[in-house]
Amino acid sequence: MPSTRWPLLALGVALAGVGAMLMLLRQRRRLGHAVWNACHELTAEIAWERMPKRIILLRHGQSESNAHIEILAEKPDQALELTSKGLEQSKRAAKHIKKLLGATGRLSVILSPFERCQETWGVVEREVGADRVREIHDDPRVREQEFGNLQDMKDIHEHARMADRIGRFYYRRPNGESSADVFDRVSDFWESVMSLSTTDYLMRRRFEPRTPFEDDDALLVVTHGLTMRLMLMRYFNWSVDTFLTVFNPHNCGIWVLKKKSGHHSYEICAEECEPPRLPWATRPVRVFLKQPHPTRSPEAGADEEALATEKSQSVGALDDSMVLVQNPDLEDDADSTTIASSSNVVRAEDWTVIDYLALPQPRTGELANALQQLVRGHPCLAPDRDMDVDLQKVLLKHPRETLEPGEVDHIDWWCGKLSDQALDLRTNIQRGRLGGTPVAARSRGGRQHFTLRTNDTEPCCGDEEVSLPPLAGGRHQEHQQQQAAPVSWQRRRATIAGGEEFSASAAAAAAA
Repeated sequence: MPSTRWPLLALGVALAGVGAMLMLLRQRRRLGHAVWNACHELTAEIAWERMPKRIILLRHGQSESNAHIEILAEKPDQALELTSKGLEQSKRAAKHIKKLLGATGRLSVILSPFERCQETWGVVEREVGADRVREIHDDPRVREQEFGNLQDMKDIHEHARMADRIGRFYYRRPNGESSADVFDRVSDFWESVMSLSTTDYLMRRRFEPRTPFEDDDALLVVTHGLTMRLMLMRYFNWSVDTFLTVFNPHNCGIWVLKKKSGHHSYEICAEECEPPRLPWATRPVRVFLKQPHPTRSPEAGADEEALATEKSQSVGALDDSMVLVQNPDLEDDADSTTIASSSNVVRAEDWTVIDYLALPQPRTGELANALQQLVRGHPCLAPDRDMDVDLQKVLLKHPRETLEPGEVDHIDWWCGKLSDQALDLRTNIQRGRLGGTPVAARSRGGRQHFTLRTNDTEPCCGDEEVSLPPLAGGRHQEHQQQQAAPVSWQRRRATIAGGEEFSASAAAAAAA
């Protein structure tokens, strides 16, 4: 009996020892992960502290083709130079940049290789002073969209027509690029800028290994209007719809991204931009307004509903409770229609939401705010390209108007361009707030309908994206974002290839 106990005891001791070793290894593994994560977070924090306080995006001054587009048929795009007006614009931009830098601020510069950007920087450098420039780097990734070598005028107009038909973000000109192509290379550019490296965010070690690292007060990118819009689209995760609402900045327009206090991200600093406002953006919409039925007899009501039903068979029913009918008072208005239901009449009108970027994301869920930023119709509201012309002068012919939530039945953000199926799938269940009252925007036939709800506190869940802050390290903020807006997060359409975030740098963070 004792002879059989010792082997069992030895086996038990051995198993206990193995278990203890496994537990120790597991604890060491956990400890190793904890140390690794702590080092990663510390590295990211150091890297973020060394990032510039501002990233300044500057469009080139007026070029020869901006003044005379016909020159594109005989002179390649990359060789176009500044006009005398472009030189003056560059001088004014230089003074603004010098003011942003302050008395002792220094900057690094990234330039498009196109001649008009090189000359713009030449003017700026004379004003700022070469002694305040740490490094200058030409980067072809921030060049203008390639439009296909020389451009004949009749081809330019044909391409513009085709771009409207295919989609301006996706249309690729022969021997050229689409906006989507430019988006891909500016995404790679952001990847380089937002590097996690504690020694370099401009890839200095790759191009100039012996250059010692010094902190910059600003990073200046001298580039092109379309490229600037796509850079913001990538950084702030704008949808294609949002990008298409944003106008190019004027020649030598300046957009300033500034470090956001308490976050590893940049935000647009409107007061430091030139002109001092958010990038100008407008979105055409179709607003369906409620019109109560006049007092009528039951017989008349029945006759009208029968007529409406008959007409619906010829034009197609919009949904189970609404049909499209003609309004005799609107025969001359091609942009207006009337929808009849059992309780009201709905009139469709074209409006434009101005200053679209001022709406919080998701923007198509900000119904109450959108109703405060309307002008009638779908006018071209492009701001004047001269820096000394105030945008308000552009809007004099189109004064801002306000609609009350009670007047509105629903909004079509795509102005009839999407099918009922697309509208139904893209809007689905959206929630917004009208007049400070929680409201559910109920999808009926693919359209937003406003229904009062007194106990609905869920976040908005519109078709727009959720802005993700660019993170200079770690994924903890991603988890926090999920906790803050779980519905919006899950419905966010990723605007980057494959739906991934930037690499370890996580630098995620637009005219229709």
